[in-house]
Amino acid sequence: MTERGDDVMIDRSEFDPETGRVETTGWCTATGCGAEHAFHPPPTIPEWRQWLGEAGFEAARFTDSGGNAAHGRQLAAVVTALA
Repeated sequence: MTERGDDVMIDRSEFDPETGRVETTGWCTATGCGAEHAFHPPPTIPEWRQWLGEAGFEAARFTDSGGNAAHGRQLAAVVTALA
């Protein structure tokens, strides 16, 4: 739970052992109104590799926008794959 002034945000995270991912849902208030939100993390590079392989693509390459190898601290990746 996070509080800022009169606003409150509560997150509930659940680990899914089948996918190895954490799904987070939450509830927040702002000036008395409540709203529920869900966060679904983007696919991981291993998931992309599997999906692209199953679709017939080969040699998938994952880079950042500058062409450097993708890493876990970035928010986006460029995917290049050959069919």
